[in-house]
Amino acid sequence: MITSVTPHLQLFIAEDYLPGFYPLLQSGVRVQAQVGKSVHATFVEEFGLNSQQIDQIQTVFLDGKAVDDLDAAVIRDGSTLGLSSAMPGLVGATLRRGSYYAAMRSQITAAETLNTVTPEPGMITLKLFNLVLAEFASLFLRRGVWIEKETLHDFLATRPGDLWRNCRAVLLDGDRLAPAQVAELSWPDATELICLSVTANGDGPVST
Repeated sequence: MITSVTPHLQLFIAEDYLPGFYPLLQSGVRVQAQVGKSVHATFVEEFGLNSQQIDQIQTVFLDGKAVDDLDAAVIRDGSTLGLSSAMPGLVGATLRRGSYYAAMRSQITAAETLNTVTPEPGMITLKLFNLVLAEFASLFLRRGVWIEKETLHDFLATRPGDLWRNCRAVLLDGDRLAPAQVAELSWPDATELICLSVTANGDGPVST
């Protein structure tokens, strides 16, 4: 649950160490967005993707079902959105949106239409895989993702020491911390989610 006191942890790291954060995006992170929009509108209006970037996303899962028509499938508050590039083999071809083999599976059907849904602030779970993960990790991590505090604590505690030695700056709610302190951070009992922002090759902290 996001509240006005949700902690915001900002890390500024060397670009070579960004892949160390890929497991978070593979397992799923939460992102804020206006929900009640189509998948395509979400890509463009919420995530800022252009047509070339969208073309790289060949396989889209919305709440566990493969999506063919990005303009028809509607994202709701609490939805889970999985994004992947083309997957190998017949299974990959079957799941790929617009594929000849797509008829071999049942297509996603939107329980709501855009005419009956009003866009509103919400939160969705985002999962990125393979080439899409490598292409868009920086975008979403810089934008900010929300993670359960226990998950983030365990993740940060297991990062190798050379990551922290190559961490250029750390801000917690705008206050500077020493990178070595990050793995030892503890969060208030009332805190459920932490907002994490990771900027690769940033010149330094930005104002919040």
